[in-house]
Amino acid sequence: MYGAVALDLLADEEGPLQVFGDTVYSGHRYRAVLTAAGHQMFCKPAPLKPAVPADSPWTTSASTPPPPR
Repeated sequence: MYGAVALDLLADEEGPLQVFGDTVYSGHRYRAVLTAAGHQMFCKPAPLKPAVPADSPWTTSASTPPPPR
């Protein structure tokens, strides 16, 4: 079950907790399990993907198309 380890670690704590986690804990299954148990989640979001691939001839500052290859 997703979040089982986190719930085991929090089992001896009293009351709802504020749980801080890294990207690995920001998945919807972990959040759902811990939220259902009454805890409040604060997770680092996953990194955003770049809008322009690194190997693209376009740059984020380009205002005109690049020359043909």
